[in-house]
Amino acid sequence: MQNIDFEYLVNATLEKDKNAFRKLYDISSSKNYFVALCVTKDEQKAVKIIQSAYFSMYNRLPRLKYPVMFEKWFSRIV
Repeated sequence: MQNIDFEYLVNATLEKDKNAFRKLYDISSSKNYFVALCVTKDEQKAVKIIQSAYFSMYNRLPRLKYPVMFEKWFSRIV
């Protein structure tokens, strides 16, 4: 597994870098979709949960004190 510089990606996303946001999405989407799907047992609901979670994440990102904890922080949002 490669090391991911979450601090860089979070800070770049805060500076409106779309590529950084896309990388955060790519890193976290599969795992969190799977969690939402396991909980809801419904694909459409899982998709809605993930969409809502990314919207919330983007709005709450400025409050993330420790960017290296992004994965755990975002999984709590989901």
